[in-house]
Amino acid sequence: MPITITYDEKRIFIMLDDLYYWSGAMGSHPGHIWMSTYIIPKIRVGIDDFGVYEAGEIKYIRLPSEAGGEVKQGKVFGTLEAGKYVGPLISPISGKIVEVNQKIKEQPLLLNEDCYDEGWLIKVEPSNLDEEIKNPNIIYSEKAIEEWMKGEFEKFKVAGTVRVVNRTEYGAWKIIAREESRRKA
Repeated sequence: MPITITYDEKRIFIMLDDLYYWSGAMGSHPGHIWMSTYIIPKIRVGIDDFGVYEAGEIKYIRLPSEAGGEVKQGKVFGTLEAGKYVGPLISPISGKIVEVNQKIKEQPLLLNEDCYDEGWLIKVEPSNLDEEIKNPNIIYSEKAIEEWMKGEFEKFKVAGTVRVVNRTEYGAWKIIAREESRRKA
């Protein structure tokens, strides 16, 4: 169930405070790829709440068929097809792919339903994390995320607000979204 909550006519976008966000655009692709660094050496990579919202209902996702390949920071590792968007998925980090989320390939709507937990895309064993994390396209910290997202709202003409939350609060937001969805049904 997607976290779709509104407040004062604005959609609330959830960003997790323990993730790093890739803000680097490539053509019409706006970035919005996250990576976790809390389970090193396997860094999970996925699409953030705003990226999923901008894409629309996810129809198809193409990822590497299996682990073993290499990804490079700022380069394409897959593609996404959705209601409003078709385009590349950009890697926020370089390294070896150690796992591909086969479930997301079979059920791409998981991205719309839970982009931070069940909706991860690949796991990467980074080859140069200490240096690449300093890339100016990597956004981390509540203040930096909030500033970046304000610019994204203006750029994409979205009436939104951002909440940077921890994992426990994210679980609470999922419950709130489920209840709001039930009330609307």
